[in-house]
Amino acid sequence: MELEEAADGQRLALAELRLPAPARAPDRSDLAFLLLHGFAQNRQSFALGPMPRALLERGARVFLGELRGHGESRVAPGHPWSLATHLELDCPALLEGVRRRARVPRVHLVGHSMGGLLGCALLAREAPLASLTAAATPLVLAASRPLLRLASLLLGPAVTLAPQPERIPVHRVLRALAGPLSRPRARGPLRLLQRAAGLTNPSGAAPEALEAVLASSDPESPAVFEELARNTARRRPQIAGVDLLRAVRESPLPVAALVGGADSIAPRASMAALEGPGHAGPRRLVEIPGAAHVDVIVGDHVPATLASLWDFLVGGSS
Repeated sequence: MELEEAADGQRLALAELRLPAPARAPDRSDLAFLLLHGFAQNRQSFALGPMPRALLERGARVFLGELRGHGESRVAPGHPWSLATHLELDCPALLEGVRRRARVPRVHLVGHSMGGLLGCALLAREAPLASLTAAATPLVLAASRPLLRLASLLLGPAVTLAPQPERIPVHRVLRALAGPLSRPRARGPLRLLQRAAGLTNPSGAAPEALEAVLASSDPESPAVFEELARNTARRRPQIAGVDLLRAVRESPLPVAALVGGADSIAPRASMAALEGPGHAGPRRLVEIPGAAHVDVIVGDHVPATLASLWDFLVGGSS
């Protein structure tokens, strides 16, 4: 684990993962992947699943980044952050850290949920990206859920006007639900809860990994909470003035989206823009049957899914 420094002095955790001994040298020294976590998560959301090893076995160098306020990227009391902070300060520092340490000109980014949203915004910021994989990313939040959109129209102003704590303790809810949502062969009300939450499907991933991911959650910034609520109400989501739909459409880079068939947070409809015409670069949308929000990156499908996308993502790398 090393710390990278953002332009404002904030120190960010960046860990490189390696295969267990006996280690073998990468087959492709030009390939480096940055895995970026989502809302209220940290590096454990990737480290606990099969994705890092699947990438390492294909010869890539693999780095796990943590945005400020998450994991080991500690933030001092009284220092707020927002999605714009992540986009304009954290992501450039993490990408530059990967570039420098791996000695590559461009980085393949895999972003989960909020991390995928930041990746979409980076497409418009001339970031040193080679490709983007947006995993369980709700590009158009509540795309097929008008009631959720209406609730967000009310929630955004309410969050803005209400007295705000420094952190929203969403981690307490996720930690409390970690066991029930990850219990295999659940039946009755518990199975209904798992389906309604759309966070986990213990039949498609290691239950202990799902539980550990949720149990390792972090508190979240009120500003991030508010911005996501506002984007849920918008038909054209944005981060720091970047129109995410336009950024995805106009980028020449390969962009892949992984969506879970049982993900109620980021269903296929939320990434339907990738399936439309007029994109400047290659696009691929892969739906994983039965996968929920966390399973998309830690599920049993990951090695096969990466194999199917490998040439699409890295075929043009040099």
